[in-house]
Amino acid sequence: LRAGRVYCRLRTDDENLTLSRFQVLSPEAEPAEAGGQLMLRAGGRPDVHAVIESATGRRLAVDVRLIRSGSVVQTLRAETPVAVRWTEPPLTSSARLYYRLEARGPAGLRLLSNPLFVHASQARTQ
Repeated sequence: LRAGRVYCRLRTDDENLTLSRFQVLSPEAEPAEAGGQLMLRAGGRPDVHAVIESATGRRLAVDVRLIRSGSVVQTLRAETPVAVRWTEPPLTSSARLYYRLEARGPAGLRLLSNPLFVHASQARTQ
């Protein structure tokens, strides 16, 4: 909880959405999880991976939005389990951005992640 590796969800008595994976990855750094941050060099390309599932294992239709620094960069409608992947274009020097994940399912099911932060340094990758 203190590290920010949490997410909020609105559930029903018999169903719930779970965020089984939400990470930002890069070959040059350890993966960052919700509430964490990934430090990269300018020119780095962070890769966002997420998986949303039904807590009961049922297949549920969900609408998913990947949000990058307040703007929706990817939307999809699929049945659980849903895998999301987004590769960022090369980062500019001193870039600062964050990602959040939002999902909406049947009967008012909702999920909203804590943000993942990405920062680029001044030095460019080779």
